[in-house]
Amino acid sequence: MKSALIAACVAAVVSAGSAVAATRLINGHLIQNHTVPATKLTEAAVASLRGPPDHDGTSVRFTLVKGPSITVPPSNTDAGQSSALCPSGSYPVGGGFIVTNGFDANPVVLASTEDTSDGKTVDGWDVEIGNSAEGGATMPLTFHAWATCETGGGPITLPGS
Repeated sequence: MKSALIAACVAAVVSAGSAVAATRLINGHLIQNHTVPATKLTEAAVASLRGPPDHDGTSVRFTLVKGPSITVPPSNTDAGQSSALCPSGSYPVGGGFIVTNGFDANPVVLASTEDTSDGKTVDGWDVEIGNSAEGGATMPLTFHAWATCETGGGPITLPGS
């Protein structure tokens, strides 16, 4: 009985000491900003995360939009165009393209620029690519445009429009 009581007392002292040591070793001031991954947060904490507010107090969000896949045969005159259009109320902040097929192709980028459906407001990303037979292309290539669209920051207009 005496040894069980001693063991219980030792266990209580060790566990209390460990809890005190943990509060001294780790506290909110010692954790660097942006170092706790979302996998270590509760679901409620993750749900409450928001981006920085923009000028009207809403959060700015980003979406990656993919344009249609376009196949371009080897040619010295033909090119294909793919447009990635942002959802209504969002605007592109960048864009580009990915060649997804074309082992023996020779892509020639003719244009990679913002899209303006109305001639003034930027609303997507356009890409035009050729497949130069003169440059050695013997097979078709397939590509698609993409746009990174933001919501919450307001429309982007071209200078002088």
